[in-house]
Amino acid sequence: MESATRLTELHRTFVLPSPLKESRPREVRLTGGGRALFVVALLLFTSAIGALIGLSQEARRQAENRRALAEHGAMAVGEVTRLWASGDNKQKVVYRFVAEGQTHQGDIKVSAARRRELTVGSPIAVRFLPGTPDVNDLGGTPRSGMPAALAPIAAVIIGAGGALCLWGIGFQRRLLEEGRVAPAIVTGHATQTTQHGKHRSMTYDFPLLSGAIASGKSATSSKPPAIGSVITVIYDPERPQRNKVYPLSLVEPAR
Repeated sequence: MESATRLTELHRTFVLPSPLKESRPREVRLTGGGRALFVVALLLFTSAIGALIGLSQEARRQAENRRALAEHGAMAVGEVTRLWASGDNKQKVVYRFVAEGQTHQGDIKVSAARRRELTVGSPIAVRFLPGTPDVNDLGGTPRSGMPAALAPIAAVIIGAGGALCLWGIGFQRRLLEEGRVAPAIVTGHATQTTQHGKHRSMTYDFPLLSGAIASGKSATSSKPPAIGSVITVIYDPERPQRNKVYPLSLVEPAR
């Protein structure tokens, strides 16, 4: 009750920060952080296009090699040259074979059962493409290659990162252009420890134009404002749960 009374009094006596005194919609511009995030978004979109083209070409190349090996492949007896006892390469086999007068090398991951049958120096059947022995595989059905669907999936995932960056910029831009400004009282601090480190946040209450009290939460630095401190927030008049502590990180008043 005391907090609500204090907020009501703060709202009555609150003086808008000078950059926010102009009428809405306010003119805004990107901060240094906003410009950097915009560049990141462009890089992600460019990477998405590159991934789509590059992975599509690689999937097509692998499919063509599999088809050529299945239709025109010749057989040779090779030799296992390296095996790993543990780790990510435990099922990887490196082998060499002679074809068309030259020694060639290949590597492949095999099943755990097949791996247990092999030792360094073991003979192993190799299928290669005449005229292009560097295109080779172990004997039997050519291994499956990169799925054709991987390219668009990867492009969508990378592009989604760029879209998320632009969404963050757009959210703050709309909030600063159209949002209402209000004083807020810091009500609590929290620290969450994850494998990526410590994440600090604070909670706060602020009054709406109607007189109701709304709440918000924001990430904060290692030295957040003390509980009971007065800060400034900007909120969406139609959806007050959309609010941010002022100043914003990605956009600022243009004047």
